[in-house]
Amino acid sequence: MKKITKIKVVHGNKEASKLGFPTANLDISIADINIDDGIYASEVFIDDHRYIGALVVMSNIPKVEVHIIDFNGILYGRFLDITINALVSDIQDFIDVEQMKLKISDDVLKVKKYFK
Repeated sequence: MKKITKIKVVHGNKEASKLGFPTANLDISIADINIDDGIYASEVFIDDHRYIGALVVMSNIPKVEVHIIDFNGILYGRFLDITINALVSDIQDFIDVEQMKLKISDDVLKVKKYFK
């Protein structure tokens, strides 16, 4: 388990939102969090509320973002605390958008299952 604190949410390119899985793009370098690429079951703390999320780490872009499950709101400029609990899936390349959506759905289910 790894904790990262006071991570600022910044604007991204909204690609994940177009797929139906909006993410909070995090202003942190992959070197600073020091974990391998992948999708991680995570706890996301916004103010005094705890949410679960799928944290995505991709060094080839580079990007760190989190899909916060069952959260609707605007987070730009706000700060999050995140606990990274477990790797649930590896990063994959996709040619087909529908295959990517299925993989993301599966990853979200894995995160939910992890926290049950």
